[in-house]
Amino acid sequence: MKENNILMIGHFATHDYKNDGQTVKTKEIYNEIIKNIDKKKIKIVDTQNWKKNKVSFLKKIIKEAKKSNKIILIVASGGAKVLIPILGALKPLFKYKICYCVVGCWLDIRIKENKILRHYLKKIDLVLVETNGLKESLEREKYKNIKVMYNFKTVNIVNSNNSTHQRKKFCIFSRIMEEKGIEDAIYAINELNNSGIKCSLDIYGPIEVNYIKTFEEIVSKNKNYINYQGNVKPEESVKYLSQYDMLIFPTHYKKEGLPGTILDAIYSNTPIIASNWEYAEEFINNDIGYLYKFADKESLKFTLKKVIKNRKDIENKRKKCVKYIEKYSPSNCIKPIIEFINETDKKVR
Repeated sequence: MKENNILMIGHFATHDYKNDGQTVKTKEIYNEIIKNIDKKKIKIVDTQNWKKNKVSFLKKIIKEAKKSNKIILIVASGGAKVLIPILGALKPLFKYKICYCVVGCWLDIRIKENKILRHYLKKIDLVLVETNGLKESLEREKYKNIKVMYNFKTVNIVNSNNSTHQRKKFCIFSRIMEEKGIEDAIYAINELNNSGIKCSLDIYGPIEVNYIKTFEEIVSKNKNYINYQGNVKPEESVKYLSQYDMLIFPTHYKKEGLPGTILDAIYSNTPIIASNWEYAEEFINNDIGYLYKFADKESLKFTLKKVIKNRKDIENKRKKCVKYIEKYSPSNCIKPIIEFINETDKKVR
C-alpha cells in the first residue's frame, strides 16, 4: 500500500517569500485542492533553489514518487525539461499517474526543440494548459492528453465605484523588468504629460535584481508622473487595483499565458490596456479593455490618449468586468485537477 495519495511538486517558496506568477499559481492550486481533498493525503516537494543541490533534490523526488498514486507537477520551462523525462521514465515502474500544470505558454515551442521532452510529454496522463490556443497547438502535434485550466486567484472581489480622480490614474502590477515592457509604459505616460494630457502611472511589483539600478534611474527622471509603490501581497492586489482607472500590461513576452495581473484587474472591475501577446484576444475583448500592437510604445501612447479622451467608455468597461469573474473563479477552474485526483485508477501508460 502506497503511503501518499498525492505528491505535489512545485515552486512553493517555503524558504523565502515570493509572489511571482509561478509561485502564486502553485500555492493557489494547492490551497484549492485542500478544500476538496484531505490535506493529510498530500505530500509537497518544493522546487525552490533545486539547482543548488540537484542530486539531493532528484533523490527526494524519486523517493516520494515511489510512494505516490498521483503526482501533480507545477513547473516552468527549466523544471519541466528535467522532471517530465524522469517522472515519465519511472511511471511504468512505480505505477503512478501524472497531471502536469503548465506555467506559461512556451510548451509548443519547447517540444519542437527537445525530442526527449516531446516523447515523455505523451506519457503524462493529463496536461493542463492556460489557454485554448496552446491546447489547439499541442493537439495539432498529435497530443491527446491536453485540457485547459485557466489561472485563478483567491481574492475578495471588489465592487469599485466610478473613478473621481482629476488626473487619469493608471497602474502596473507585474515583475519589474525590461521584458515586461515597463519602459514602454513610462515613455507613453511621459509623452502624454509633455503634450499637455495629465496622467500618472503607479507601478507595483518585485524588481528583478539586475534591473534595480536601471529602473530607479528611469523613475527618478520621471518622478512627476511615475511612482514606484513597492510590492503587495497577491491577496491584497485587488484592493489596490480597484483604486485605478485602468491597468496597463505592456509585456514584451509573446508567450504569456493568462497572467495573474489580468485576473486581478477583472476581479477588481478595472479595465485593461495590454500589449497584444499571442493569446491576449482569448482573455481581453472590447468589454473589458483594449489591445495595442505588440511591444509597440507608440501604439500604447496612441491607445492611452484615446482612452483618456473617452472616460465614459472606461466606466462602461468597468461595469462589464463583473460578468467574467465566474469564468475565472477558483471553484470553477480547479475542476480538471479534482477530477484527475478522484478518478478511479486505470492502467498506467
